[in-house]
Amino acid sequence: MVQYAAISRIVIMLEHSAISLTDVTVRAHQRVILDHLTLEIPQGAVVGVIGPNGSGKTTLFRLLGG
Repeated sequence: MVQYAAISRIVIMLEHSAISLTDVTVRAHQRVILDHLTLEIPQGAVVGVIGPNGSGKTTLFRLLGG
């Protein structure tokens, strides 16, 4: 059985960010999908997004895509 743990805080020092989100919350039908998300991805970084079904991965990509 695989267990997933949430990382409560990641601090990254960046000079230039390709993607930057600060304290973003996404709700759908009165349900919180993403809560207080802060994310910094530097230019040229390769990033993987993993998690169980229903954890908000697709919602994150839809948010980034506009």
